Amino acid sequence: MLKQTFLAIAVPMLACCVGYEPLSIDLKHDTAEWQALSRRVCGGGSVTRADAARIGLLLNPDLNRARLSYARSTQAVKYAGLWEDPALSANLERVLREGFFNASIAPSISIPVTGSKRLERRVAEQYREADYWQMRDKERAYLAELDALCNEVLVTHAKLRLVRARLSQAADEKRRVEQLQSLGELPFADLQVVNTRHSDLVKEEQELSNRHLEVHQRLTRMLGLHPAAAAVELAAELPAALPGKVAAPSAETLLNHPALLAENAAVGADELELRLEIRRQFPDISLEPGFTREDKTNRAGIGIGFTLPVWNRNRAAIHAAQADRALAVQKLVSTWRGLLQDAADLAAQQELAYTHCRQEQERIDALSAAEERQEELHRLGESSLPALAEARQEIYTRRLNYLDCLGKLLDIRVKLQSLNPTSFQQ
Repeated sequence: MLKQTFLAIAVPMLACCVGYEPLSIDLKHDTAEWQALSRRVCGGGSVTRADAARIGLLLNPDLNRARLSYARSTQAVKYAGLWEDPALSANLERVLREGFFNASIAPSISIPVTGSKRLERRVAEQYREADYWQMRDKERAYLAELDALCNEVLVTHAKLRLVRARLSQAADEKRRVEQLQSLGELPFADLQVVNTRHSDLVKEEQELSNRHLEVHQRLTRMLGLHPAAAAVELAAELPAALPGKVAAPSAETLLNHPALLAENAAVGADELELRLEIRRQFPDISLEPGFTREDKTNRAGIGIGFTLPVWNRNRAAIHAAQADRALAVQKLVSTWRGLLQDAADLAAQQELAYTHCRQEQERIDALSAAEERQEELHRLGESSLPALAEARQEIYTRRLNYLDCLGKLLDIRVKLQSLNPTSFQQ
């Protein structure tokens, strides 16, 4: 009878247990699928900014890792706060002299009268919220970093076109100066200047070519594409005129920043953790009903058990939870102050970057007019080729400097936009 009772209870319980399924990983197959997917999403070999954002949000491994972390927290909430499984013990003994058996069966169940299980579920919900906002903050930071990288790609493209055009001019200037110098119409010093300038331009072109490859490789990695897709170009251009200024977000707006919301949720989780540890210093009640058959006599009874909070009282866990809460609060305050400081710093940097860009534009306008006069004078024979080459080199240098200033400005604008919680909502 005891055996039948035990089997009747144990078999249905075991049937509800989760079974193990082995994981199969085929890296070669995964690589082939990755390469095929990269070719498919890249289309004709070029992507727009919107395409890049869409591809990156889909394939970037860091973002997918954050989503898996949020999914894990979501699953944890489903099963948080469940009561402890009941326990069952059985005993069989033989009385040797009398020759009969005594049997007993004793289930026990813990009743969480302190409310700790309810708090466990609330803690899990807080951690889920923190993971959610961390995921959103990672997406925000990723889109900002991707936008900044796209700007860097465009600036590199513009610089490379500029240096190659100037290098073509310098090669022609070098050839013509060599001819004039061989005829004795120009001093050897002018030839040395032209040769040095040409060599410097060759070096600049090599460095920019390396830079071009490096930014494209970074773009491919950020998008989560196969390395074979590194040749994909960005179908966009730099703004022809200076873009408008980005307003710095107010303190009230920053209160909704996902990084701050994630830290706030973490503080809430640590607060609940502390309350939970305080509850755990008080015992839950354990009920232990029992059935005994002794000497052909059936007996039933019930027992009550609980721990006495005399020495331990969960003090170590309580003090650890208090320390964790203090650290979480400090991190929240630090994040908030950092956001306020970033908004103020970037606003000031934007003003300075605009000033530098306007100054470079004014210089380029003045040098362009001077270069046109030099070109006209050279065609009329009233200006030497070295003087024309010097004018060309000067405006080339200022245009490169303008691209540096523009790239800095665009980078600051992206950072300011990323501080606004509504700018990167998906």
